[in-house]
Amino acid sequence: PRPEGKGGGQEERGGLRAAVLKALDLDPKTLDELYGRLVRQEGGANVSLQDLMQELVLLCMEGIVQNGAGGYFLRECSVEER
Repeated sequence: PRPEGKGGGQEERGGLRAAVLKALDLDPKTLDELYGRLVRQEGGANVSLQDLMQELVLLCMEGIVQNGAGGYFLRECSVEER
């Protein structure tokens, strides 16, 4: 049986990922700027900075996001949406 309600399941993570990618798409220059954009958009309102950092680490490990000199940015090859 699937747990109902607040539990932080896959769906919630997917929403966080979509919100993080959308915020990255706006080309933030700093982590603060990225976080500021994230919390102002749908799905990001109650995301903690720690959640954001964890998601960025996962995205980097999966090769979707690159952590470069200019901060975090989307890799060009990851444009296609599921």
